[in-house]
Amino acid sequence: MADRGYVRWLEQSRWDLKASRDSATAGNFEWACFQAQQAAEKALKAFLLGAGKAGIISHSVRRLLADCEGLEPQFAQVREAAEMDRYYVATRYPDGLPDDVPHEHFTAEAAERCQSLALSVIELVGRLSES
Repeated sequence: MADRGYVRWLEQSRWDLKASRDSATAGNFEWACFQAQQAAEKALKAFLLGAGKAGIISHSVRRLLADCEGLEPQFAQVREAAEMDRYYVATRYPDGLPDDVPHEHFTAEAAERCQSLALSVIELVGRLSES
């Protein structure tokens, strides 16, 4: 990996996933979904930084996955994590959903799905950074 800054981003992604689990345990499923999305986003940015990319400004997991897959075909294995983009805004803002506030809308199942997707991305980035 060209840039050691990826270590900090990957480490923070792991802490964000822990925060997601803590939020889910407390029943704050909207935050659990958002924190898992953040975990995946930061892990992908870690990979890109490690590959020498700079100026990464996207918050879209889908876009970041495509960028990562352009450099490493193994990212095709975690493409479904792109669905996490739907948790970036709607989980945080009262007007992000048509008829609900986020706390009333997001469920334990959604949080578990997000955490599973984030974990798959984090584990892949971790494996690739070790090679």
